[in-house]
Parts: sequence; C-alpha cells; structure tokens
Amino acid sequence: MIKLYFLNSFYFLLLLMFPWNNLFAQQTEIKGVVKDSVATTTVEGAVVKAVADGKTVAFAITDKTGKYKLTFENPASQLLINFKHLCFHDKSVKVENKSQQLNALIRSKEITLREVTVKAPEIIVKKDTISYNVGSFTTANDRSIEDVIKKMPGVEVAENGMISYQGKGISKFNIEGLDMLGGKYTQAKDVNRVEIKENYQEIKQLEGREHSDNVAMNLKLKNEAKMRLLGKMELGVGYREDESLYHGEVTAMTFGKKVQFIGTLKANNFGASLANQIAYHYDANDIYNVANNLINDDLSASAPLPHNRYRQKNDLLTSLNSIIKLSEDKTLRVNTDYIRQKNNFRYEISKNYYLGNSNVEIKEIQEPEYLTNQLTGSVNYNINNAKLYIDNTTYCSAKDVNNHFGLNTNGNRIQQDKTKKLLGLKNNFSFLKRTNKTQYNFNSVINYSHLPDNRLNFTAVPGVLGEYYQRSNGESFFTKEAVSFGYDLSKISKLSIAADIRMDYDKVFANSQRNDSVSQNQNDGYKIVTSIWPEYRLLSIDQRYGFTLGMPINMYNINFKNRINTDADFSYNRVYFNPWINAHYVFSAFTKLNIDSRLNTSIGDIGDFIINPIQSSYNQQTRRSGILAKSDAFSSNLRLEYKNPLKLFFANGSIAYGATQRNILSSQTISSVNGNVDISSSGIANKNIAQNISTSGSISKNVRSIASSFSLNAYYGITTGSQVRQGIKTDIQNNSYNISPNVRTLIAKKIELNYYLSFSQSTLTASNYKTIYHNQSQNLNLAYNPTEKLVFYASMNYVRNEIVQNNYINMQFLDAGAKYKYKKFEVELMLNNLLNMKEYSYTLVNELDKFSYHYFLNPREIVLVCKFDL
Repeated sequence: MIKLYFLNSFYFLLLLMFPWNNLFAQQTEIKGVVKDSVATTTVEGAVVKAVADGKTVAFAITDKTGKYKLTFENPASQLLINFKHLCFHDKSVKVENKSQQLNALIRSKEITLREVTVKAPEIIVKKDTISYNVGSFTTANDRSIEDVIKKMPGVEVAENGMISYQGKGISKFNIEGLDMLGGKYTQAKDVNRVEIKENYQEIKQLEGREHSDNVAMNLKLKNEAKMRLLGKMELGVGYREDESLYHGEVTAMTFGKKVQFIGTLKANNFGASLANQIAYHYDANDIYNVANNLINDDLSASAPLPHNRYRQKNDLLTSLNSIIKLSEDKTLRVNTDYIRQKNNFRYEISKNYYLGNSNVEIKEIQEPEYLTNQLTGSVNYNINNAKLYIDNTTYCSAKDVNNHFGLNTNGNRIQQDKTKKLLGLKNNFSFLKRTNKTQYNFNSVINYSHLPDNRLNFTAVPGVLGEYYQRSNGESFFTKEAVSFGYDLSKISKLSIAADIRMDYDKVFANSQRNDSVSQNQNDGYKIVTSIWPEYRLLSIDQRYGFTLGMPINMYNINFKNRINTDADFSYNRVYFNPWINAHYVFSAFTKLNIDSRLNTSIGDIGDFIINPIQSSYNQQTRRSGILAKSDAFSSNLRLEYKNPLKLFFANGSIAYGATQRNILSSQTISSVNGNVDISSSGIANKNIAQNISTSGSISKNVRSIASSFSLNAYYGITTGSQVRQGIKTDIQNNSYNISPNVRTLIAKKIELNYYLSFSQSTLTASNYKTIYHNQSQNLNLAYNPTEKLVFYASMNYVRNEIVQNNYINMQFLDAGAKYKYKKFEVELMLNNLLNMKEYSYTLVNELDKFSYHYFLNPREIVLVCKFDL
C-alpha cells in the first residue's frame, strides 16, 4: 500500500509533469472567405484543411457567408491549405505558418449525372456540434429512435437506456432545444437529426468564458411533426405455457414552438421492466433518508440476464411531461410519473464464504415477490440569458413497498415480509450573476423525507420464539447552501480565483429492534460540514488549454446519541484538506487531452455508525466506511480523445490510478451449528486498503461504402490490497480484462446483421486461495426485409460461463419475429425463447466469497402486437 503522504507527492508531481511549455506556445489563426471564381458569390460547405508535414492539423467548413477559421499550434514553418467542394475543383495554397487572412477563389466544375438522388448529408460538423442525419442510419428493423442512436459513431446506449458520447454520459437531453423530459429518455418519433454538442455550457453568461467538458444531445424533428398533435396506440395479446400475456400503450405528444408535451399510459405483463423507461440520465431527483438504509428493500440477487428472461411481472406506467416557453429566456417544466411494479421469480443459491483454513457453505432456495407503487413529480422554473441565470426545481415523491421473500435455507423454511412507506420533498435552487470581471453564485439544496415505518418480519426462524423482526423509522432533513465569488485577474489569459463556502446539516432519528425480548436501539444525531473552497483557474481565450486547481478545507462536526446505551454516544470534530486539479489541452480539431487528480479525505455519517441488527448481506458491513476513523482516497485519470467526424471515426482511451484506505465498521464471525448459520458483529479498529490501476479504451468506425460499422471496447485492471476478514488481514490481488468487439453491416439493402462479442477473464489470488474465471457472451441479430413493408428478424444469444475452474456451462437463446407496416398501421409477431431454455446457472466471485446461482427461466412466448399511428 502506497502511503498517503507519498500520494500527496505524486499529486504535485503530476502538476510538474503537465506540459506547461506547450500552454504558452505560439498559436496560429488563419481565416478568410471562399468564393466562386466566376460568379464571385460565396461558397458554403467547402472543406478547408491545414496540412503540415503531410498531416492534417486543423479543418473547418465554410458557413453561409463563405467564411472559415483555422486555429492550431504546430512548429512547422510552411503549411499547405487545401480547399475542397463537390461542385468545385480542388485548390491548394502554400503559406507561411503564421496568423493571416487567406481568401480563396475556387473554380466550379461540370458534373454529368444520369440519375440524381438528393440526400441530406449523413453528418454535419459545425464547431463543437456534430449533427447526424437519422435517415442515414435508419433501417427497416428499427423500432425507436434509441435503435438508431445506437448505430451512430461515437455514441453508445447502455442496457438501461443511458446514452454516452465518447465514453461520457450526456448532461442535457433536449427536443427542439427544450429540456422537456428533465433527463429522462424519450419516446419521440419523427426525428430528422440528432445533434451532439461537445463542451456544452448550459449557462449563457459563461459561454466563451469557462471551459466545459459536458455533452448535450438535441433531437431535431421533421417539419411535419411540429405544431401538431401526434399519437400512437398499441394493443397486444400472447401466451406463455399456462399464462396469458397482454400489452397496451397509448402515447400522445405535441411539439410546438412554445409548448411541448408527451404523455404515456402503458401496461403489460411481459418484456422489460417499465421502470427503465423513466430512468433519469442526469437530474438529481433522489430523496435521501438515513433510516431507509438500515433495511434493504431487495434481499435477493439478480441474474446477469434481462429481467424478461426470468421474471414474471405485471407493470403499469403513467408519465406526463410538458414544458412551456414563457419567453425567449424563460421556461416552465412539469414532470409527473407513476409506476406500479409487481414481479416474482425463483432461484437457488449456494454461498461459500472464505474463512482461511475452513469455509462455510449456505444453501438457499428463494422465491421473492415484489410490489412497489411510486408517484414522483417535479416543477422547474428557469431564467437563462446573457445577464442572469436562475434555476429552481421542486421534487416530491411518495413510495409504498410490499415485498415478500420465501426462503428455504439449509432445510429451514423462513418467510420474510418487507413493508415501507416513504414521503419526500426536495428543492434545488441556483443563481448566477456575472459582470465583466466578477461572478456571484448561490446554490441551495433542501431535502426532507419522512419514513413512518420500515419493517422486515421473519416467520419460522429456527430457535426463535414469537415475532422476529427488524424495524426502522425516522425523519431526515438535509440542506446544503453554497455561496461563491469569482474575480477575473486578467482579461486576456482568463485567470480567475474564487472562494466557495459550503455548509451541510443533517439530523436523523431511527429506531431498530430485533424482537420484544431484545433491547431497542434508538439513535439521533447531526452532522455539520463547513467547507472553504478556494479555486484558481487558467483558461486561454479560445479555451484551447486550461486548468482548474481547487483546495477545499472541510471542517466536520458530528454528534451522535444512543438513547438506550449512553456509552455509545459519539462526538467528532476534525478538519480535512482535499486538493484536486483538472486540466485539458486541445492539440488539434481531432485530439483532446484531459487529466483529473484529487485527494479525498472524509468520515462516515450517522447512518454508518448504526449497526444493522440483522445482516442481509455478508459484504454489507465489511465494505462500508464507518464513523470510527477517516477514509482516504486518491485518484488520477488521464484521458485522450480523438475524433474525425467527417470520416465517421471516433476513439478514446484512459489510464486511471486509485488508492483507498478506509476503516471498517465491524468484523463478522460466521459459524455453523446444527445446520443453522449465525452471523455476529464486533467492532474492530482496522482498515481495508486497496490500490487499482486500469486502462480502457474504445474505437468506432463507420464505412459507408460497404454499409458497415465497427467498434471495439477494451479494459484491463489490476487491484491489490488487504482486507480484514474474521479479524485477520488477508492480502488480495485481482487482475481482469474484458474485450468487446461489435460489427454491424447491411447487405444488399435487404439483410441487416449485428454481431457482438464480450470476453472477460478474472484472476483472484489470496492466502491459500487462487481462482481464474472466463466468461463470454455472443449476440447475433439478423433482419431481412424482402419488401419495404415487411421485415423478418431473429436474435441469437450464446453465453458461456466458467462455474468451476475448467468446467463451463453453456446457454443459448433464440428469439424471432416479423413486422408488417401499411400506412399508419403496423402489426408485429414476437416469438421469444424458441429453444425453450428453462434453467440458467452461473457462479461469481465477490472478493474471496463464491456464489453459485441457479435460475428458473420463462418458457416460450408468442405475442401479437398491433400498432396504430393516430
């Protein structure tokens, strides 16, 4: 373990390693106007490139007035400036490498075409915005705009619907420039173009003044989709062994210049969980309650399979989303969602806990049943112009949980019933005002939640008489107020310094008990964290390079009271220093480098100090950072991005290092007596430590001449450290890698093929212990459209897992279907799990403990869905 005082040295060494000499290198700016040599009219869409020593160092595309600008740094003395346009002859000019005005006259050429097909450009680049033509990436098998976005180079869509660009999650999701959904995924159709804006700055006052690494996505609609009411309806029926299936959906939407609205009502008992459709990309709408953390809502495990493979469900979703543009710089947004989830499944599990010289094995059969009702709503008011920024969002949430877990452990049948009701309210307020040299910020977060009863009942527990339960209740109040002031020291170099004062206040009350004969545990307390946050920023005028250095000083004040056992009262006052640095450098229009390093020292809160009477997971306490001592974490990440949008090529790579040491809340002892398992906890003053270094990268390329795209994601990481287990420190080392290639191609405009492979290996070693696991999965999707209206498709999935070293379990799935569309009507026949796979087994290693699972899957399904555009 590298000592933290060495990490501080490493942190400042990174500062010295940064290429400061390049920051102040001479910058070249070449700009001008391109015109037709005969008509002397300006030429729009001409590509202008600066070439040095045979390599492109910058490029630009002329605007409507024929203007262009190239900005770059290169030591070459001579440059070659190329001018290209489809309707004009190419032209090249040799110039000196210095800032200058360079106008060009290009000569038009005659093009003889027998047949002319007019198509919109598949991709357009304007400064930091990349615009994809949806029609260039759409095929007959696409069901939604999400299917099309997945094919766009540089863009990835995860299984939960989260969208990322160049490995970075999007920070804004707009439709026609308005954030109607508040970060949720959209069902909007009739999309014409998808715009990706890099270096997105939401606050207009800071545009051109502060660098941003954010990414925004904007959907541009077709003209016929604007200013009118759109809608669709879906009705479906199906069959699964002895169960009838159904599906229904009604969606209405309108996209006006000042008003936008999307409303959805959806219900079904097959397919993916409807809750994923209201997952938030970036909006922080979670409402916190400490007492809620004491009892887990989900005591079961999830398979590495989509939920529709092994869960039986019955979901209902209602989502209403609207935004009103009150004026050019004022908007009002209202979002409301209601979700009812009911699902159940069955699986067997064997848990093998590593105890050094001996192991303990626990075998269980679980039959969890979930029922959740949740209503959420938010109202946002925003003012955003060149003089003022105000943003206020109020969230409210009501949740009711009623889950049941039938458990058979080592022959003992135990029933667990979990109930919870939670009501919460949260308000976020932001204010920013900037003048020529000064900047004022005020941010406020207020969070209140009420948990009247959070209860977990146990029935038929061996050796326990009467009711056996765990219960918690309480109220949480959290607020954070932040004030900052900035002043530009230099107008030219954009140097500025800011001081930020942040205050956190937290007070909770919780009650936990095991049964009537065991003492109760009543606790209340508060945590106040006051921070002084000086910040220094250097940013070039064109934002080509810059860095920000922050040096927060956090002052902790914690008071904890145990109303039953006064010996457990706790008070803590301490100051911590958490420096960080973030820097970037843009080498060219294609390449960008980012570096981020930080040291974070903190302590736990009251939720970490309350020991859970009943352990729902062995790793729950060993992994938590408690209040007994501080937790230190150092991280550093170097990231390189490369893109060439005109050639549909995107790549990025990163190297990351991290080191942590943190106290553990307790050590646990597992013993097996007469077939029963007992888990007890005891306080221990020790730490878990770990170091990690990893490298990852991705590359994607579209070859439109063969209608194909290729992508590759790769990762390799090494982790070393030691962990306290059963009161004894155990050294652990793990190295793992993953490689995932993906190929998409369109054959003769009739057959679409998509092949995806994921291969991973993990090697884990410890005292008297070593294991190597290999896992792979392959997916092949085929679609054939013999006519424009008819599509046949099939999806094949192959999974190979190593359950014991050199012992593999193979799994195959086959789904198929057909779609027929006529005008506004579409019918789809879906055939799922045609091979009728009914069981699935796999094994995973969590640190040194091994868990073997056996799931019972859904049998064959046949579903017919009719869709109508209204």
